[in-house]
Amino acid sequence: MNPSTEEKALELASSLTTLLGEETCPMDEDNEFCTEVVLFPPHPFLRQVKDTVEDIGISIGAQSVFFEDGGAFTGSVSISMVKSVGCEYVLCGHSERRTLFNDNDEAINRKVRKVLEAGLKPILCIGETKEEYDLKIKNEVCAMQLSKDLAGVTKEQMKNVVIAYEPVWAIGTGLVCDAKDASKYHVFNITCHAICLFVSNLCFPFKMRYINISAPYLLPCMTKRWHKLQEFSMVDLSPRTA
Repeated sequence: MNPSTEEKALELASSLTTLLGEETCPMDEDNEFCTEVVLFPPHPFLRQVKDTVEDIGISIGAQSVFFEDGGAFTGSVSISMVKSVGCEYVLCGHSERRTLFNDNDEAINRKVRKVLEAGLKPILCIGETKEEYDLKIKNEVCAMQLSKDLAGVTKEQMKNVVIAYEPVWAIGTGLVCDAKDASKYHVFNITCHAICLFVSNLCFPFKMRYINISAPYLLPCMTKRWHKLQEFSMVDLSPRTA
């Protein structure tokens, strides 16, 4: 629920455009110097933030959607709503949606597939809690989340899926998951999921990110490669072909 007002959202977006300047551009796989940045403001501010940042190539995404197209679901936001205001990405399975709003793997899977069906790109967030980390079952937890949350997603659709490793214990706690540990988790999860899909003859290229959200008042963002933005730190493992 940050920023708390439209004024603060636009101020932050404007500051971001000044900070990044010519470093950003729309995603272009043929341009190795392109750094893609995506902002995820609260739903009421999507259009205003988009108008503020789109001229320098920054995209916007929704923090969440409901998996139904319409109906008596008061308070919910559909995929068609966020698409109509220019969203290109949607977060699916964010840790706070999982824990505070009880989004289970079935619901997250339905969101992922709904986002893909609409022609948008889901950013699937996976990661273990502090308790799971201490029990040394982080790999098993992430592998299970991948297996359930990507059920039914085809090889062709996977090229539009971004997997964001988001260790829950490193969010707002002062604890940090460093790049070396994040890379090891990526290798395990990529290998595990690739093997599962290889058995089904569905090997694919896909993107994976590490996100350490250390400033909850910032608009969440992602980048294509190693990049540090104010109090966000991220590392991208380049897309691989299994």
